[in-house]
Amino acid sequence: MRLAALQRCRPLLGMQLIESWRARAAAYPGKLMAALIDQALNADALTGWGAQEALASRRYDLVIHDLLAEPNARWSARSWRSIASTCQIQLIKWQRDLAGQLTVVPERLEERLQLLWASNSAQALETAEVLLAETALLAEASTDADLSSFRAALSARRPVIEPSRSDLKPA
Repeated sequence: MRLAALQRCRPLLGMQLIESWRARAAAYPGKLMAALIDQALNADALTGWGAQEALASRRYDLVIHDLLAEPNARWSARSWRSIASTCQIQLIKWQRDLAGQLTVVPERLEERLQLLWASNSAQALETAEVLLAETALLAEASTDADLSSFRAALSARRPVIEPSRSDLKPA
């Protein structure tokens, strides 16, 4: 956040010093970019993702919203952070202000991020999965990031097993 503030501030004094810091901050090493993308799109954060079809078929809306908003997941923020890193933007805080600076971005990003919270649960899961898959592919194509484990975990599915009627009866 400090780096982003430095890059966008209007200094009252010390413009020469600020300009020298901005020049140094303009270099965005490829290893840093790959590390930030890997941190944002980490397969370990996909715990429970494979059960999405079972959750959607049973209409477990609360569980689905928990899956999408789980503190370790926060898929909208992870997508944005990965895209921003791919575009060498260090901050996710000013999303609307920075959206115009994105050079590598999935189609209809803003609209799709809104769909994660404004649509029904099954549609939100589908939107999240497609957005995350596209984000991972764009990040890999534009950087040295290897997101193969993330993409594999994203596409993994547990079989939907319907409970039998006898399992539903109270004991």
